[in-house]
Amino acid sequence: MDIGSSWLTTARLARKADMSSSAHYAVLNAFQCGDDAAKIERARLLWRDGQHRQAIQSLEGAIASNVFATYDKRMVDPSNPEESQEQQNMLSARVSARVHFADDVC
Repeated sequence: MDIGSSWLTTARLARKADMSSSAHYAVLNAFQCGDDAAKIERARLLWRDGQHRQAIQSLEGAIASNVFATYDKRMVDPSNPEESQEQQNMLSARVSARVHFADDVC
């Protein structure tokens, strides 16, 4: 386990314990360590803090930079570009659904 992953684990635990400032601090440190999965955890924190639009924008950025491919260990075979593109399309559809839901809620 590298340092960035440790910071992300700290961020998740802090988020689940409702320690928002500690969670945000841990996410910032994970970013500084170069852990791209910090974008996903940042989106979770933003959503939890009621900043739904920013959370969705963060997820859209994570999808655009292909963060989910490294975050999801069960990801499809990278040698099959069609399957990888299909996975990215599914993630984009999920974010779009969240955007639509957030528009209805806000």
